[in-house]
Amino acid sequence: MSKSHLKLLLANLFFLATLDLFGQTPLGKGLVSIDCENGRILEFYPDTTDIKATKTIKILGDILPTTVGVTNHQEPKRIWWGILSLNEQGEWNESQWLKPEQSGFSLELRFKQQTKGWYEVIVNNQNGQTYWLRKSKFTKYLSWEDHLKRQRSISRLPASNQPIRRQPTEQSKSIKYSGPECFRIRSVSGDWVEIFLIVYLNEDPEKPKHKIKTGWIKWRNGDNLLINYSCPYINGIKQEILTRE
Repeated sequence: MSKSHLKLLLANLFFLATLDLFGQTPLGKGLVSIDCENGRILEFYPDTTDIKATKTIKILGDILPTTVGVTNHQEPKRIWWGILSLNEQGEWNESQWLKPEQSGFSLELRFKQQTKGWYEVIVNNQNGQTYWLRKSKFTKYLSWEDHLKRQRSISRLPASNQPIRRQPTEQSKSIKYSGPECFRIRSVSGDWVEIFLIVYLNEDPEKPKHKIKTGWIKWRNGDNLLINYSCPYINGIKQEILTRE
């Protein structure tokens, strides 16, 4: 990986880690998952009747090592780590207009509607810009539930200010918790996800220091996402657990 590509990857990761409740675009009807073969070209159109694409991107992808992470689902085969955009001069540059969903596994875009051969996708989660993308063997529908189950870790957005609850209802008692903000998803139920604590890297996963209990948090409130797909933790912080009052 070149220095310029590494810079692009870090810029993408920075964007993914800084989303909050403000300025969010609609969650849409689901997501479009795009297979991230290195060098794949995607064209975006203002309308399904247009002949010429307005935007064109090239995916920079790689094979995901089978040793990365431990999850309760089958890992996708490829990940994207950068996107280049074709400018009017026919040159490939870092894409500034494309702000996709937070996911390192595949390129995923929210979509507002679909027709027989097209998806209207949200290409920028900051301003809500949409284009039309042709359906192909490289694109597939992904429900929000399946998208969430693909995530290796999540954390609550600070602005959501929501407690961890015993059951997936607002009336359920909260669980006292002041440990690291780093969870995995065990199951999804409507607007709620069942979470459990991730064993930290300084612990033996076969012999964790603490029992890991479960709780529930909301992943959405209407059209607002209440979670990040990352963990703001530092290796070496003492492992904490969910403790019930």
